[in-house]
Amino acid sequence: MDRSRAWSPATHGGDTALSSVLAALSVVEQSLLGGLATALIEEHTTVEQWRVLELVDTLPAPTMGELSAASGLPNASLSRVVDALEDDASVYRLVDTVDRRRIAVHLSDRGSQRLSRMRAIVAAWEAGMRRSLGDEPLDALADAVDGLLTQLAPETPLQSRPRDSNT
Repeated sequence: MDRSRAWSPATHGGDTALSSVLAALSVVEQSLLGGLATALIEEHTTVEQWRVLELVDTLPAPTMGELSAASGLPNASLSRVVDALEDDASVYRLVDTVDRRRIAVHLSDRGSQRLSRMRAIVAAWEAGMRRSLGDEPLDALADAVDGLLTQLAPETPLQSRPRDSNT
């Protein structure tokens, strides 16, 4: 079945229903995440593990709470992901010397090397998606998501993509 033809937006008074858009976004998300998950199998990792490693590399010594907020993962799921990354020696946890209640997650040297390989895999996957789908719809989607994130969650350290200085 051609999915591009399967979605027909419901309308209310001429406007596209937000619930219809959300349903379509779920299909897009599942399709894209499925492809990315398949690509990351090469590094024996999951999308969630890659995402958490990216956040640990980006955020300064994040706590589990900060990682949960930034990733959108529930605490129990995040704990499983971080435990798996720790078992693989990709991250380690340290107790803060000033506030012993604060436990920060850090990227290990092995985790940094794995993340470099994952970034190459993700870049190759994204290049393939751009060849397959074209730049225009993917850039339009990224712009729409960036705009909505700015309005809905301005304090969230999420970005759908880095901004190119030429755009």
